[in-house]
Amino acid sequence: MATKTESQLQSWTGQASDAEQARYEWTKGQIREALRGGTIDQYSFEVYPKGSYPNHTNVVRDSDVDIAVELTEIQRHEFTHSAKDLSLEDFGISRYMGGYSVDLFKNDVEAALRRQFGG
Repeated sequence: MATKTESQLQSWTGQASDAEQARYEWTKGQIREALRGGTIDQYSFEVYPKGSYPNHTNVVRDSDVDIAVELTEIQRHEFTHSAKDLSLEDFGISRYMGGYSVDLFKNDVEAALRRQFGG
């Protein structure tokens, strides 16, 4: 079994090059554009990289970038331990009463990406 030196491993991983960063920014922009104008556009959401790319543990020039689309407007609160008997109102938080759900958000994101990029 061939072994790799620390310097070899360091050269394979690390921050993205300027070209890779530009490709990521372009892709993120394309995803944001795909999500504009539909149902999703009326809610707050974030588009960001996750996994090895933002942690600088990706294999440079030979890896994909996992991109998350996170719905940030609808929040679910659960109280545990000593706060278990408290309510949202005790903290000045109003409960979400709308009809939009995380499942609908997922379906809307998928539909928007399929429209923009194909099957």
